[in-house]
Amino acid sequence: MADVRGRAADRVRTWTHGQTLAREHYRVVVGSDATASSQEREVAALLAPNDEMFCVPHAVDAELWNAGASRAGTQWLVFTEGHCLAHPGCLEAVARWIAANPNAEVGNFTIDHDDDKPLAKLNRRWFGMIEAQWNAPGQWPRVHRSGFAIRTDVFRKVGGFEGDYSQFAPQLLSAHLHLRGIRVEAVRGASIFHEDDERMRDHHEATSDFVRGLIEARSRNDPAFFERYFGHGPILANYPFERTSVARQVARAIAAVALSNPRLAARLAFQMRPLAAALIAGPTARIMFHSPILPLEDAAIERLPLPAGWRWMAFLRSHQRATRLEYLKQVGARGLLRELPPILHQCPIEGLGPETIVGVHGLEEYQGRRFRWTEPFAILRPQLSESENELWIETRNLRGDPLSSLIAVILDGSVLPRRLLAATTDGTLIVRLPASFAAAAQRGIIFVFSALKPERHGSLDRRSLGLPIFSVANVPWASQER
Repeated sequence: MADVRGRAADRVRTWTHGQTLAREHYRVVVGSDATASSQEREVAALLAPNDEMFCVPHAVDAELWNAGASRAGTQWLVFTEGHCLAHPGCLEAVARWIAANPNAEVGNFTIDHDDDKPLAKLNRRWFGMIEAQWNAPGQWPRVHRSGFAIRTDVFRKVGGFEGDYSQFAPQLLSAHLHLRGIRVEAVRGASIFHEDDERMRDHHEATSDFVRGLIEARSRNDPAFFERYFGHGPILANYPFERTSVARQVARAIAAVALSNPRLAARLAFQMRPLAAALIAGPTARIMFHSPILPLEDAAIERLPLPAGWRWMAFLRSHQRATRLEYLKQVGARGLLRELPPILHQCPIEGLGPETIVGVHGLEEYQGRRFRWTEPFAILRPQLSESENELWIETRNLRGDPLSSLIAVILDGSVLPRRLLAATTDGTLIVRLPASFAAAAQRGIIFVFSALKPERHGSLDRRSLGLPIFSVANVPWASQER
């Protein structure tokens, strides 16, 4: 009973009184977020003696699902959303599937939609697009949050839903299921009717909730695991670039390089294009710009007699704008720089977050080692000792001698003298930082590389690459083994 989109009793009745499966073969556990006491009384009147209703005030659905699962006391669990109605044969189909598949672990239901609602065609097409993406070759299976069955011991083994991530929690549960080799199958004949959003603003609320959960989960989970299942997430991985102060810091660095070598000016200016928006306005200003546009787009989608193709494209644009707005809000809410332990010895690249290195692509693997390509410019913010330091950046010669692709290193707008840069035969870039540079380095060392374009060499990769980084070490000069 969260986000029921109507009377909760109408939804619960499809489970308590609308199923063809004999009532003694299942029990219904209803979780309420305690926001509608009158509806709770209506629902309570529908429950059988073996059923149960409980309240967790202001809980999200993932938290209610966990609490309900702990109360179920059955070998199998069926999860559904508060705004879903069960088709009459749903649970009977589940029972047949379990009986016919003694090794079954997880099963998805078919999700149906209402074609009479204002946004019906858009919602049906939207959900169809998402499911097509999930079922594409090379993808891993997800559970349908609207309706799926799972063996109780399997649910406990993966730790259940992580309630902190709200709408994103079923996605993370799906990733953990796949990581453990647990199959997700389709339960033939088990069907759920999903009551779709009637207003675009409701769709955006769910989108924003999903994005918040995704961002929070990404910041807490192992990067290698998370990127394997959910991709790189460049906005969060490089979120300081969204801030005007950081974008202008990079612009000043590029200007310093251009002054020292005017022939590079045009090429370096072209590489600054991704930072153009942040150079003009920070997250708050861009939120103020985009926020009033969103309801205007939504009004056009809901009220204007647009051709079907135009309406669909407007729907996608509005969804993208809402997603971008939520990312900007999260960037604005996050501290720009958090203090981290000093980089000492050999810190692998997957252990360095956006507070330490900015301007990186997703994790890749080479000869059993993980690495990241940088953008043509990147910022490294190490914690340094007060004496002389050296940064050792391991590239393993994946792009050849790192000095050949390094255009400049900039601290506080000044280009570091070339005599302070070196490289080993095994591809480790060495940046020597005298003690007088320590404070400036902690504000950010900016690296500028010549851009490598894989697509120019026949690849489908359209990225602009800088230097491959496997690890970074910050070694005080006195402790170095030369």
